[in-house]
Amino acid sequence: MNASHLGERRLLLLVGDLAGSIIALLAVTWFAEVWGSPDNTPVFVWCLTLAAIDITILRATDALDPRQAANPFSGGFDGGRAWVIASLIYLGVPYLSAPLLASRYIVLQFVLAGLAIRILWRILHAALVRQARLVTRYVIAGSGPGATEIAMVIARDLGPDHEVIGYVDDDARSIDDGSVSRLGDYAVLSDLIASGTVNTLVLATAGAMPARLQRQVIQAYERGMRVVPMPALYESVTGRVLVDHAREFWATTLPHLDQDWAYRLASRGADIVAAVIGLIGTLCLVPPVFVAMRLAGPGPLFYRQVRLGRNGVPFVIWKFRSMVPDAEASGGAQWSRPGDARVTGVGRWLRRTRLDEFPQFWNILRGDMALVGPRPERPELVDRLEEAVPFYRVRLAVRPGLTGWAQVKASYASSEADTLVKFQYDLYYLRHRSVYLDLLIVLKTVGVVLGFRGT
Repeated sequence: MNASHLGERRLLLLVGDLAGSIIALLAVTWFAEVWGSPDNTPVFVWCLTLAAIDITILRATDALDPRQAANPFSGGFDGGRAWVIASLIYLGVPYLSAPLLASRYIVLQFVLAGLAIRILWRILHAALVRQARLVTRYVIAGSGPGATEIAMVIARDLGPDHEVIGYVDDDARSIDDGSVSRLGDYAVLSDLIASGTVNTLVLATAGAMPARLQRQVIQAYERGMRVVPMPALYESVTGRVLVDHAREFWATTLPHLDQDWAYRLASRGADIVAAVIGLIGTLCLVPPVFVAMRLAGPGPLFYRQVRLGRNGVPFVIWKFRSMVPDAEASGGAQWSRPGDARVTGVGRWLRRTRLDEFPQFWNILRGDMALVGPRPERPELVDRLEEAVPFYRVRLAVRPGLTGWAQVKASYASSEADTLVKFQYDLYYLRHRSVYLDLLIVLKTVGVVLGFRGT
């Protein structure tokens, strides 16, 4: 399932979900006889409000993932959960929502009717996908360092509808780990193209493309095959930029950071508004968090630490303390791991809800950080990681964020290897950052917080 197919399936899911939501709303309001009253907001406003909330929750909870929705159980659960959250929020919106709160019976009808329609649609969708199953078969041209990686990604992330037939390369010894079968040299491509055995050609050559492979690529394109460079396919499937095998071509992975003034203005304006609201929330959190920490043991309420900001300028980050005092007194800078004994009971809950990060709204207001961006790292860890990836400091080209693409896509980094995976997500964000992507990250962060999936 390539990026365009994923987008089409996601759109189909969204249209079906929204249609079911609107049908449930119209049916319940019609039976409740609340249409046509001069005191009520027009029906189309009710529908638009519900659609906006539904889309927001569907994106925030990742309920539009076509790979999950292909299974009727996981798809039905994800869709149903999103509907319950969206419908309850909708009922609490004044003026712009249908007047259903007058009767608990009508409220129950609305929620249950929408839930039933949503689950039935998700089951039907999964059945339709199975009936119309089209297998995408890939052949990998070349055996560069990324050939094995992309074959593994296709098998792991795209599911049974995607199959790697093998790879072609003039060097018979190029891949020797047995993960991908060699079909022959580049000449074999002609037979594969003519037979229709494969429908997607992945280019994974190391260095310049050989002239005779270029001819085969043109032939494949003329025959209607999809031809895609390995890095582009990797990016579209994983949401990461592949840097592990960049070698001397690492500069080609660097993103273009020139943003127009409208994006910068909108981003900073959103940062200030979010910071003011967040600081009000932080002030409300201080009393209960302080009491909980005091009951758990001694130690300060806040934790301060030096991090690197934009252009490598150090600044002091603020957090609610989640570890025991002097947690690094004996070992210096180190990653926190799952089940880390240094994390207190209160701190574990703060981390799971991401509430420990709330004091950083002060850093956002000051301009040290942004609402969305790569998470700020400690100077000593940046120096260590720069030895493994020479261009790791490229993430310092923008202001660090309270949340980011890596935070909503990957689990907590407890090792250097985990941090390098997050760096791939950071590069993807830097390459594709936009108002839309920032909003998507904020929505997904809300989903993480509501699902208590923090660290």
